[in-house]
Amino acid sequence: MLECGARKTKYSVQKEANLVKQKCMTQETAAQNIKNQLKSSIENKKIEEFERQPIHGQFCRDLERPSVDKEKSLAWVCT
Repeated sequence: MLECGARKTKYSVQKEANLVKQKCMTQETAAQNIKNQLKSSIENKKIEEFERQPIHGQFCRDLERPSVDKEKSLAWVCT
């Protein structure tokens, strides 16, 4: 039979709490990763839909041309 001190060390409340905390943090991290992937996917889909539009998408398509300075073309948006 285990002594009281040895049993306390083996089954401490703090140790159990830390295990539960680690498990919850792992689940939260996984959920956050899924959320970020979904958000990114939706954002990319919206951008693709916008770029397919004949008039609105023209600006985005023109930005990708090698002769266009993206930084200067977008500078007006930030001011």
